[in-house]
Amino acid sequence: MAYFLPSAFAAAILGFLAVSDPRVLEVSAGMGSASAAKWLGDHYNRYENKKVYDPEEALHWFKRAADLGNVDALYEIGDLHFRATIEGHTYKTAYAYYRRAAEDDHIGAMHQLAMLLEFGHGTDKDLPAAEHWFKKAIELGSELTELNLTLLYFDHPEDFSADKVSNSIEDIKRLAKEGDIYAMYALASAYIAGEPVSKDVDKGLSIYLDLAEKDPYYAHVTLGEIYLAGESVEADYEKALDHFGKAIHAGILSAHYHLAEMHELASVSNRTIRKPLNTTGNPSTRSPSAG
Repeated sequence: MAYFLPSAFAAAILGFLAVSDPRVLEVSAGMGSASAAKWLGDHYNRYENKKVYDPEEALHWFKRAADLGNVDALYEIGDLHFRATIEGHTYKTAYAYYRRAAEDDHIGAMHQLAMLLEFGHGTDKDLPAAEHWFKKAIELGSELTELNLTLLYFDHPEDFSADKVSNSIEDIKRLAKEGDIYAMYALASAYIAGEPVSKDVDKGLSIYLDLAEKDPYYAHVTLGEIYLAGESVEADYEKALDHFGKAIHAGILSAHYHLAEMHELASVSNRTIRKPLNTTGNPSTRSPSAG
């Protein structure tokens, strides 16, 4: 245990200095301290502290730390691009930095890299490569990544073996029953689409309604879109209006667009659409996970 005390003590000192007087760390970083530069990046990347939050300044120090060999800084640079918090952000740059960190055994970077490969953001879509990096992250101890690997098989049944897909279906059903939000979304969507499970629109809608109790932010938007489109179910403008109104009340700003779309549709079709009550709310600060 004593072996770890010096480095832990040094980290605590750096953290204290970053908060109390970052100029001290700037001197250390300027003299070649990768740890000091990384701490400065973290200091300016603290979104909850509006007084110091400056993602461009954070990027500067993360780049300095990365140039000095700090692998965590590579991940943070990728994340700034991935989350679009800096000017000139691109998925391509996020991919490049995540890959560099992943190749140096950074577990979080492996997870993010696999996601970009799965959806083809910043690079060509490559499902076998996504599977490789998800598996490697799991091997190194990332339990969070296990769900992403399961969803990879579940969402792309035509690209993986029947055994992998079958096992993923059972896992998703189990997790959804246990109340996992991501599994519930995946299963509800699958029942409505009819792949990779048998089509059962009623089951899909039922799960979405359960989700609306757990996670009203996005479930209501999805239900509104389903009833507005009228493809999987018969179009029901009153239900669509109700769900969009609840989404707006929960803080989903995009629901305003759908509501405007409905009023435009009403003006074209001479259909009367009632304005929902209580459709104002504070914008949600909750953002979905990379999961």
